[in-house]
Amino acid sequence: LVAQGAGADASVVAWMAVGVGGSATVVTAGRLARLPPPRAWLLSCGAVGVGIPVLAAGASYPALALVACAAFGWSFVAATTALIAWAGSRVPDRAAPGTSMLFVMLTLGQAAGSAAGGAIGDARGLPFAFALAAGVTAAAAAVATGRVRRPGPATAGRPGRSRPGGAGRR
Repeated sequence: LVAQGAGADASVVAWMAVGVGGSATVVTAGRLARLPPPRAWLLSCGAVGVGIPVLAAGASYPALALVACAAFGWSFVAATTALIAWAGSRVPDRAAPGTSMLFVMLTLGQAAGSAAGGAIGDARGLPFAFALAAGVTAAAAAVATGRVRRPGPATAGRPGRSRPGGAGRR
């Protein structure tokens, strides 16, 4: 936003919109919790994937930029929630360590992603960096549509057997 000439105040308001969006997950948490974790992940990553290019394209339109920031805030918190639910469904006896590992990986991903995004933005321009970030998000969302291998009574000892999408659903 600042690079597009919106000013420092607009940047502060945009960060506030991210926070409002994140807080809005309180309103949608019940519906999100009723979705299978892979579908919640797909939905939340999809919202991130839409919000990023909308922000890049609409940075000079304050209202559109604020909506994109709020959508990003909602989808980031919702994606985190979906990951926690997914860990709990995949390894219920190790949900706490699984959740801890998710937060460690999210933190590392944020650090690496922001450093890479800044470097790419400096080298190739912010629109390219935002487009690349949206593509990476689309790839992350696609994980939910893939086939996940989970050994169990039906698949133990049988390589190559997997169940689609939410293999951990019960």
